[in-house]
Amino acid sequence: MIKIRLTYADDEEKDIAIEKIKESFEVLNISREYKGRGNSQYSNVYIDVDVENKVSNINKKVDVMRRFMKDKTNVIIDPDNEYSKLVEIVGGKVVPTDYDNITKFNPLK
Repeated sequence: MIKIRLTYADDEEKDIAIEKIKESFEVLNISREYKGRGNSQYSNVYIDVDVENKVSNINKKVDVMRRFMKDKTNVIIDPDNEYSKLVEIVGGKVVPTDYDNITKFNPLK
């Protein structure tokens, strides 16, 4: 985990920066706003992020891309729907597997 201090003068810029951070890292916590001292126009928030989990997910996705480029078959069981966009980009097929769906998939066969 790392802690990022975000110093800003404009709330809109803060919100944009936080969204960019969320795209790159798993955000664990965002602190309350701390006003600057004296007449300072700046405020701070502290953002706790988990860098290892995001890096691990990126490495897994890179591995999927490598396997695809080598014409390997990839079967991804993805309950959190993290890989569907990647699968569609590389020309794969997403098979919904919820209980109401008529399609069934047994990964052990």
